[in-house]
Amino acid sequence: MSIDTGLGFGITYIDQSFNIVDEYYCFKYTPIENNPLLNRLCVPLETLQDKLALFQNALGIQDGDLDGDGLPDELLIRLMQYHLCTENTNYTISSSIFDATRQNLHQLSMENKGASFAPYADVLALLLASNTAMQDAIKTRMTNLGMPLTGTYEIVTCITEKCAFSSDASDPYEPFGALGDFDGDGLSLIEEWNNILAAGGTIQDLIPAFEFNSLDGTETLVPELTLAPLPDAKHDFGYTPINESGEYTLTLSNSGTGPLYVSTTLTGANAITMEGVSGDFMLERGFSTDVQVRFTPDENAVYLATLVIEASDGQTFTIEFRGDSFKTAETMACGYGSADGPSTLWTDLLVLLAACGFLYRLARKEQREGL
Repeated sequence: MSIDTGLGFGITYIDQSFNIVDEYYCFKYTPIENNPLLNRLCVPLETLQDKLALFQNALGIQDGDLDGDGLPDELLIRLMQYHLCTENTNYTISSSIFDATRQNLHQLSMENKGASFAPYADVLALLLASNTAMQDAIKTRMTNLGMPLTGTYEIVTCITEKCAFSSDASDPYEPFGALGDFDGDGLSLIEEWNNILAAGGTIQDLIPAFEFNSLDGTETLVPELTLAPLPDAKHDFGYTPINESGEYTLTLSNSGTGPLYVSTTLTGANAITMEGVSGDFMLERGFSTDVQVRFTPDENAVYLATLVIEASDGQTFTIEFRGDSFKTAETMACGYGSADGPSTLWTDLLVLLAACGFLYRLARKEQREGL
């Protein structure tokens, strides 16, 4: 169920059997942390690609184009996930994808052989929601395999800028069909996809061409990594007490026109860890993400680690991190306490008294020598 209030929409929870169990309100574009369906769909694209490959193999699809319309099935999955899980996309399309997919998952669970669909149910539900031609192709192939789909499945449809979901194949516009035109530039998905192929592009270039009416797929798309703040070659966490933490945050942005592929690798001491995104990931045009490095010492030592960031635009950044948990004279004078942990009032008083006693004895000695 969707409730468009201008701020967000209500999302219906489903259980593992796709039964409705609860409803929750959330802000527009913001996945709810405990929403099981969004948690399953808003995952790294590779996870959905693996399920798609499993489904295609089960149906004997060799060319990756189940309905034969010239658009790879991976393209539709990638585009639908982008709209469902990314901020600043068409809100009514996003909520319609969610509603249609939820309904389709529920319907799949009611089929006689519904359990057989479990390994790839997510992508099957998405594909069924994409367009009429895809639904017809899936139903035909499933029937030939002895697993017919007898229920009614929903499709994401739009009238002008208002999108919903419907099982009525006569609806005038299916945005995820070959003739869909997201950016309103007069070129359909299949036309822009053919432009991308003619320009030597790949499936990685599809989002910008489909989303921006200033692009039609013929452009050379150039990604560009920008970092904020611009990092120094070295970063010293300085003294950090045992079991406390120091943090360093770096924002990675794609300020170019094409998809940017980034690889982050952190090597060195286990006490220096990376949070947020890590490993290999993609940044679409105009998107950003944070990389956070955390230092949490667990014993008295000096810790070293190196972060390497490599991007598909040819840039490479290397940052060397250092941190320690040793107590020095300087840190003691600043009241850090013992080297084994945070300061205490008694420890600080003892240090202060010892320092005062030393200074008093030194002054008395100088006074006697002066006599």
